[in-house]
Amino acid sequence: MKRDKLYFNEKLVKPDEVADVTEHKEPQRSTTRPSKRSWVNSTPEREGTSDNHGRHKCIDELIDNDLCNVNKRLVDKSVINIITLNVCGLKRRIQYPEFLELINEFSILCFVETKTDNLDVIDLPGYKFVMKIDLIFNRVKLGGIVLGLKNHYLITFLL
Repeated sequence: MKRDKLYFNEKLVKPDEVADVTEHKEPQRSTTRPSKRSWVNSTPEREGTSDNHGRHKCIDELIDNDLCNVNKRLVDKSVINIITLNVCGLKRRIQYPEFLELINEFSILCFVETKTDNLDVIDLPGYKFVMKIDLIFNRVKLGGIVLGLKNHYLITFLL
C-alpha cells in the first residue's frame, strides 16, 4: 500500500516518529454531582423599576419589553408604525378583512413577494402605493415589492 509522505521543515518524517506511544485511558466518572454554579445576571441592574420578583430591571429590558409587546396599542401620534410582510400575492391578501384590519394600524407598509405587475392596481383607502416590479418575464408573476404610505404622511414628506 502506497502512503503519502509527511515533510516537516523540509525533512521527511517517518510514521513511527509521529505515532503516539502513550497509553490511552478511559476517563473516570465521578459518583458525586458537582456543586451548582451560581446564577449570573446577564444584564446590569439599575435602580428605580423592578419586576414582580423584586429584581431591578435594566433600561434595555424596559425598552425590549415595549418593543416586543405586539399587542400594545401606541397612542402617541408622533410614532411611525412600520410593518413588513411577505404576502405571497398581495391582490389575494387584500380580499381578507382581517388582513385589512391588521395593516390599517400602520403608517408605512412594506410588502415583499407581492406577485404584481405593471397592470395591477393596489387601491386601499388612506394609502398611496409605490411598486417595484421584477422585470423578468415569466409564465407566472414573481417577486415584487410594494411600499405603502398613509396619505397624511405624504404631505409631511413632500414639503
